[in-house]
Amino acid sequence: MKKTQFLLLLLLLFSSLLLHARGNSSQKNAEELNAKTSVVVSIAPLSFVVEYISDGVIPVYTLVEEKESPETYNLSVKEFFLLEQASIFFSMGSSMEKETIFEFERMLPDWLRNKNSSAVVVELAKNVELLHLDETVVDLAVDPIVDPAVDLASDPAVGLADEDHLHADEDHLHAYDIHFWLSPDILGKIATQVHDVLAQQFPQKKLLFQKRYESFLAELRSLKQELVGETEIKKENYVFIMHPSLGYLGELLSFRQISLEWLGRERSLRDFASIEMLLERYRITTLYAEPGSSVGIVDSLAEKYGLQIIPIDPLKKNVLENIRELARILQDNF
Repeated sequence: MKKTQFLLLLLLLFSSLLLHARGNSSQKNAEELNAKTSVVVSIAPLSFVVEYISDGVIPVYTLVEEKESPETYNLSVKEFFLLEQASIFFSMGSSMEKETIFEFERMLPDWLRNKNSSAVVVELAKNVELLHLDETVVDLAVDPIVDPAVDLASDPAVGLADEDHLHADEDHLHAYDIHFWLSPDILGKIATQVHDVLAQQFPQKKLLFQKRYESFLAELRSLKQELVGETEIKKENYVFIMHPSLGYLGELLSFRQISLEWLGRERSLRDFASIEMLLERYRITTLYAEPGSSVGIVDSLAEKYGLQIIPIDPLKKNVLENIRELARILQDNF
């Protein structure tokens, strides 16, 4: 009996110590998380810029990591907690008074005002003039490069979407290329915003931020010189792509996109006659596909037209290397 009581006492003592240890551990983890959470960034490529300039002295948390889609993203409880503790939130926001670029960000400014009113919210896209798709994507209905002698918008033999369909959403974000971080020039402006905010919020580290900022700009200048000077991409090249995400590189490297998506929708079946004509005319043998592209569509196009499928990801975190890699891939396949 005494032995049994003794064993029960030992068991109770052990359980109490275990619960106490777990409680201390949970409290310690929570305290560490609170202490570490300083900056939250919306998407991975922009997070790279913040991490580069802050150089590890400020913990940086990314909401939408690589290989995740910001267009279908939903915030978790943990991420709301991170935002509640953040001193700065670098968001995409909206561009030039247009609507918020990513849906998951839409309610965050109001939420932060209620839950973390001291947080500085920086909309990195606010002063960016987005490229209109008309400037970077072949308009199958009206573009004369297909055949100047054929009125593609009305010829049922060629079969194209009508002009109302093509331009009805002209002021909607679907009519613009939102992947502005793939432009070295715009990326430099983003770095300036990041540097200025970090220096203001953490003045004790401003000398470090200035040094890292200058280093980032130097890398950008070198990258742009490399692309323009050494990437021998001729004028009037065309890229066949699922989603029109390479417009900013197209401006820099002088190519246009033939996309399977237009104004946020897949092309109609009637459009494919024109696409087939363009593939033949420009001897295109490559289809660029981003994460999330329909496997069925990609595979059927590859089989029908004998295309090589090359995966690309505009949302890779290391945006400097991604721009360089995308340019190399393009050069190798023209």
